[in-house]
Amino acid sequence: MLHVKQLNSKITQGRENLFVGAAGEHWVAACLLRRGFNANVLPVDTGVDLLATKKSRYSDDMMLYKIQVKTTAGLRAIIRFEKSKIDNLIQSRVNLVLVSWPSIGEPRCAVFSPRLLQMMTSGGFNDTNAPLRATGDFINMTVKFTDEGGVFVRNQMNPYTPVVNRLDLIEPVDCDVYSLPDYAMWSDIEGRLIDFDDEPHVEEA
Repeated sequence: MLHVKQLNSKITQGRENLFVGAAGEHWVAACLLRRGFNANVLPVDTGVDLLATKKSRYSDDMMLYKIQVKTTAGLRAIIRFEKSKIDNLIQSRVNLVLVSWPSIGEPRCAVFSPRLLQMMTSGGFNDTNAPLRATGDFINMTVKFTDEGGVFVRNQMNPYTPVVNRLDLIEPVDCDVYSLPDYAMWSDIEGRLIDFDDEPHVEEA
């Protein structure tokens, strides 16, 4: 049985997590608005936290983007997904954005588009180079932001710094998840699955 003090502590922590999560979602929405997207935080979480639209450069079509946001109040986060959840993110073309927002310092985010997630999972979760690790029916994603502005997934053999604050890398719902992103390639470095262009460039739709 929990003592009242312990219970109050858990309630307070839960409340703080809700505020941190909401802050992360609204920060991502604000960054997208600044980039010319019409972005809105959804009132009910059904696996998608934000919807965004933006007019195509080459037609009058409006491109639709789905985004799930995870926010940590520190520099390190371990996200635990069911395997089916990762598959659903990819197949539903949901962009995963992980926000780090410590109490001191500016927020930062790492952007994992559906095609990048597909690359991260294509080697199998038990591959020694895989940045995501399997534990039973769950997938663990360990992300570490550094004071210098970098970010690593799983360990320092997997730098993902080129996707930091790159919300222009999000992909629309009609993207081909089985094609490689223009800014990522298979790595030939031992212990690493993916390499990136130093300054990823994305041709807008």
